[in-house]
Amino acid sequence: MTERDFAGLRIVVENPAGSTRYWHDRDGRESGSTIMRNDYGFFAGHVGADGDALDCYLGPNEAAPFVYVVHQLAAPDFKRHDEDKVSRQNDRWRRLVGL
Repeated sequence: MTERDFAGLRIVVENPAGSTRYWHDRDGRESGSTIMRNDYGFFAGHVGADGDALDCYLGPNEAAPFVYVVHQLAAPDFKRHDEDKVSRQNDRWRRLVGL
């Protein structure tokens, strides 16, 4: 893991752009993966609603005018809150997710 400053915030990067992020089920078996288009990590020293570090996706533009908070629901039924993720992106991302 590396640390970097992004828009004045200290971010710990767990998965740099181009790396593969893996998911695991409750039994520890790999259940999926994705290649990261941008850096992914967490805000150093900040805790999310789930008690873990507050996750963030870093877009390619530090001066992007929008910050989004995604309230992720928990698998497998997606009926209860799991955790929050923050993303600083440009207006193009906003249109892609239908906001």
